[in-house]
Amino acid sequence: CISLLYFRSLPQGCYRTYEPHLIGLIMNENTGDFLSLERAEILCSMSFFLLKGFLSEQSRHSCCSFSSVQTADIVSWLLKAFVLSGESPSLLQEVCRLLTCIFLLSTIDSTVQLPLYSKGSLSLNHWAAYFHQASVGTHLNCHYLASLQALPRKTDSKGLVGDFANKIDEVPKFLRFSSADMEHLEKHVSEFFNQLPDVPIVCISMLGGDFVNVLGEALLLPSLFPAWMLLSRFDSTNKPTTMLLPVDSISKGEAHNEDSSIKELDNPTRASDKNWKCPWSCTIIDYVAPTFRKLLKDNFRSLSGAIDIPKDGQANTVRWWSDRMKLNNDLNEILENMEKLWLGPWKYLLLGHQSADQHSEAVLENLITGLESEFKLEANPALIKVILGGVASVDELKECVSQLVSYKAYFGRGGCCGRDRLRAFSCQIDAEALVPLEHLCNGVVNELSELVERTPVILVLDTDVQMLPWENLPVLRNQEMYRMPSVRSIFLALTRSTNHQKDASVIDPPFPVIDPFNAFYLLNPGGDLISTQEEF
Repeated sequence: CISLLYFRSLPQGCYRTYEPHLIGLIMNENTGDFLSLERAEILCSMSFFLLKGFLSEQSRHSCCSFSSVQTADIVSWLLKAFVLSGESPSLLQEVCRLLTCIFLLSTIDSTVQLPLYSKGSLSLNHWAAYFHQASVGTHLNCHYLASLQALPRKTDSKGLVGDFANKIDEVPKFLRFSSADMEHLEKHVSEFFNQLPDVPIVCISMLGGDFVNVLGEALLLPSLFPAWMLLSRFDSTNKPTTMLLPVDSISKGEAHNEDSSIKELDNPTRASDKNWKCPWSCTIIDYVAPTFRKLLKDNFRSLSGAIDIPKDGQANTVRWWSDRMKLNNDLNEILENMEKLWLGPWKYLLLGHQSADQHSEAVLENLITGLESEFKLEANPALIKVILGGVASVDELKECVSQLVSYKAYFGRGGCCGRDRLRAFSCQIDAEALVPLEHLCNGVVNELSELVERTPVILVLDTDVQMLPWENLPVLRNQEMYRMPSVRSIFLALTRSTNHQKDASVIDPPFPVIDPFNAFYLLNPGGDLISTQEEF
């Protein structure tokens, strides 16, 4: 591919003679952005191919120069692809996801040294979280950058366009990282985390396709999961957490009868004959939560058929409400399964910060000291604090701590994955180690304080999971949540909020200020929920 790209011909003679030169050619910094997307596509494909070979239990054949490539080389290729693929959202997303997975998978083998975090001031968690967030909202960022560049830059008599043009000059640095600044990547990432808000940001993605095969090979799974959840939590003051969680299907045998009772309502004026249009075409969610699409379709049919129920149709009304309750229960079951089977004990990563006090800080220190002395675990204080602020029982704390010891907080498992599934980890807790662990957890839970007020959480969801009602998970029903389409959009909101702060003596809020006179809401657009409208 490289030879055809540069010379429009296949290399002649022995391939081994040409391969090192061709790889050096595609990585050459002097070529700048020449054929940037084509080079990025080749580098990404090479990385995926070799990563599968590294992780396979089968021996690698020395058939070409690829047999001597190391994981650090693959990271260098992907970093080059990262700066070359800025104008291709789908390719940029795949490159960033692959970089995140490589960082996490490198923790399985202590001999693997990656070129970024081995000597730098940033931890592996910082790099993994950065590339994960960069993979979310790539289409939006590209469209937004294009729209900004298309805006006129002339100043009118009031100077309004000119003021906004100054913002345009500042925004692209958040949306794009140029290849010329590659040597300053670490500085760029450090500034990125320093500019975050104080409230936690949680990014969630769902990985399928080739990622399933790569992760299955790496973790020596006896059978593959249909998907993996990539979850990152970070803010401006704490060490980030990025974790891979296996995801299995939460489909029910028969969610509810295909022939809903709504169809039987004697209502000649109903609009149930309208065709329901699914907001998404086909995503990984259709495999791991297949009943959700059908639930939305049945909900549409139910609401469309109830617009003009006859006044004398008392029996039909009873059946309609019975069906509504069944739909509600089915949705609740999906949400409970998402929390239990996918997130498991790591559901507390979605909660906001608790206000700290001296007592809780002492409990935190005791647990961290115990983990370091008993299990030689270098614990992330921010992650331990999140766990202690959420767990409601000794069993939940034991499950979290045991997974921390086993997987070093880079992998986790919910109820869909048994303890023996992730066979790549040889550091499973034995029976003898469970005794001090249980004593440690018992002492900590007894000292935990009651629930206090939490800070808000900003939820940044990948397009494949945006349709799911994450805010209504049981653990989040009392949590203040906000959705944003990307972390870049959070930066823009913070910048806009800061510009409104005219008084320099006023401390900038940890969350964007919302002007109630410059906001709107949408209530009862169909005009058929009068009582609900009055209640709101």
